[in-house]
Amino acid sequence: MDAKDFKRAGLLVMLAILAITSPQWLNPANQKTSSYDAPWVYPGLKQIH
Repeated sequence: MDAKDFKRAGLLVMLAILAITSPQWLNPANQKTSSYDAPWVYPGLKQIH
């Protein structure tokens, strides 16, 4: 096996993991909103308290 075969095998493993886990990360119910609040980073953000 040369480096090209290892690259191909690694790519296949990554694609397989992506395909297997896709129902989990494609489900909109699993999306979480960020709790990060930094108006100095996002100046257009208006704080609501």
